Amino acid sequence: LSMISATDGWAVGNTVLPPNADGVTVGIVLHYIGGQWVLDSFRDTALFSVFMRTANDGWIVGDGRSFGWSGSQGNAPAFHYNGNAWTAVNDPAFISVLPKTIVALSATNVWLDGTAFSGIGFEGDDPEVILHYNGSHWIQEKTDLVNSRLSGMAMISPTEGWAVGSLSGGTGPHPAHPEKALVEQYIQGRWQQDT
Repeated sequence: LSMISATDGWAVGNTVLPPNADGVTVGIVLHYIGGQWVLDSFRDTALFSVFMRTANDGWIVGDGRSFGWSGSQGNAPAFHYNGNAWTAVNDPAFISVLPKTIVALSATNVWLDGTAFSGIGFEGDDPEVILHYNGSHWIQEKTDLVNSRLSGMAMISPTEGWAVGSLSGGTGPHPAHPEKALVEQYIQGRWQQDT
């Protein structure tokens, strides 16, 4: 959910399958306008997060894999809103990343976190990544998120931001649960764990 004002906002989610059903869900984009929620579109992919910077600039991220539902529109991992329509965004940086959360400070300063399917974490686990959009392309940031999971992100300014999630509670080559809270801070041009 991302509200631009008390009378304009967006929400994304996914259809729910009935109990014992076998199949996939479909992404749903809703627009709050005129005092009610209106179905904007279906997407052929699961949707996870929406962020509206202004009424004419917003972002959605999701799974990016097509589920083959013929009535939906688009199966990109990200969509950009220009005030009129949501446009699919495909970038080489998304090839092995499942985006989860997105925030935007400006049209040339957008951040997202996700899971990279590279298997370079402990025991081959997939590491968490943070991507930054500079107005022309997405760049993977250097982080210490080898075996972590992020669940939320907020940017205060172009030079300061925060991300929260969980960090494995174990040490050594076989980190084990329970998980510990994780707070990452973006400051002085890099993401680092805040203790």
